Amino acid sequence: MFKSLQPKDLVSEVLEEIKSSLVEGKWVPGSKFVEATVAKQFGISRSPIREATRTLAQLGLLKMKPGKGFFVCSPTEQDIRNLYDLRLMLQVFSIQQAFKKGQALNLANTLQAIQQQIEKAQQDDDKVRYQILNLDFHRQICVFSENSHLLNSYDNTVDELKFVMNVGGTVFDDMDVITKRTEAICKALADQNIEACSDAISNYIEKAVINVTNSYLNKIKSYE
Repeated sequence: MFKSLQPKDLVSEVLEEIKSSLVEGKWVPGSKFVEATVAKQFGISRSPIREATRTLAQLGLLKMKPGKGFFVCSPTEQDIRNLYDLRLMLQVFSIQQAFKKGQALNLANTLQAIQQQIEKAQQDDDKVRYQILNLDFHRQICVFSENSHLLNSYDNTVDELKFVMNVGGTVFDDMDVITKRTEAICKALADQNIEACSDAISNYIEKAVINVTNSYLNKIKSYE
C-alpha cells in the first residue's frame, strides 16, 4: 500500500502517505490500525509511525480506544452532520469576512473563473476534474477570509468529509443540479448580497449532507 521512504523528514512523509490513504478511502471504517504492520509496509521502524498515528488521531482520521489501540474512524450519521455543520459555519463566516475586508469582489471573480471551468468539466463529463474544481470552489471562499487558522480548520474538516465521500463512493452524477447550486453562490456574490450568499451556501451543503450520508451508510451496510 505504501512506497519506501528516505530518512529525511520521515515523520512528515509517513504522515502524508497514511493521511492520503485514509482520505482516499482505502481503509475500511472501524478497522484496526496496526502500527507494526504499517511500519513493515514502509520498511521503517515503528517510531515515526507512532508519531504520525497520534497526529492522525488529532485530525479525526484515527480513533484511539484505551487498551485496544488505534482504529480507522467510523463516523456515524450524526458525526457527518456535525462535520457539515462546521463546514457551513466556516464558509458563512468566511463570506462575512470577505465582505468586511473588501475582498468580496475579488472572491466573486475567483469563483466565477472556477465556475466556468466547472461548467466545462460538466460538458466533458469529466467527473474527476469536476470534483476537484468543486472542492477548490468551496475552499476559495475560506481562502478569502484571509485567516490561516480558519483555512486550516476548513481543510481538516474537508479531509474528514473526503474520507466519508470516498468510502461511500459518492459521485457527482447529477452535475447539472450541483452546477446550478455553485452558480447561485456566484450570482449572490456578484450582486454583493451577503444574505443571499449565506443562503446559497446553506442550500448547497444541506443537499450535500443527504447525498453523502446516504452513500456512506449504504456502503457501511455492505461491510456488515
